[in-house]
Amino acid sequence: MLAVACGAGPASPSPSGSPAPSTAGGAGASAAPGSTTAAVASPPGTGQPAPTARRESAPPASPVPSASLVPSAPPPSATSSPSDTPAGPSSSCSGSDENRDFFAAVAQAVAWRVYCAVLPTGWFLESGTYRLAGGGRLTVVYRGPDGARLVLREGAYCTGGLSACAPRSHERGDATYGDMGGALVDLGSNQPGDGYAVYVNPGSTPPSWAATGTNLEMAIFVALVAELHRVE
Repeated sequence: MLAVACGAGPASPSPSGSPAPSTAGGAGASAAPGSTTAAVASPPGTGQPAPTARRESAPPASPVPSASLVPSAPPPSATSSPSDTPAGPSSSCSGSDENRDFFAAVAQAVAWRVYCAVLPTGWFLESGTYRLAGGGRLTVVYRGPDGARLVLREGAYCTGGLSACAPRSHERGDATYGDMGGALVDLGSNQPGDGYAVYVNPGSTPPSWAATGTNLEMAIFVALVAELHRVE
């Protein structure tokens, strides 16, 4: 789970370009110039060090604190419910305080709507990155039970047209992406492992939003995407 917290005062990404902490396997990794890194908590019960998630960003107008926030130990649970999270602009986002602060920092830095997932027990935030250049883009990966995965892409993540930005096999009708209307498609056959997607304004003038789910039944995927929380 990405360990960047949501506070009442969201911050923008750091221009410091400080080196990233070591990854879960112990190999050192350095942040690219103009980027910062943030820790993602290991899945509950693994006992492994936290991997890192990289925030790639153009230097903002104002400085922010360092994003290399590494907890002393992985939290006992990688999933939070709205009832046990503090009040704030991203307080409904699943995960740790550091995770919620990550989303608040993105929302502070970009002009488009930022959404996070509100997930049931058994899910955790696997990685998250954002870049401010070119209008800004955000990619977040959540992992759930039995190999389930939910990926969110938001902002100027793709402008190559429908075939490149919104692949599909079959149209499934309308769906919602949080509080926005979108189109539901499946990405292969009718098997859950092939994946489904909900697209909002794909392949045209950014911003766009896309949620992709694999190893999920369609009804469960649609429900998770409908519950996405807009970070004010």
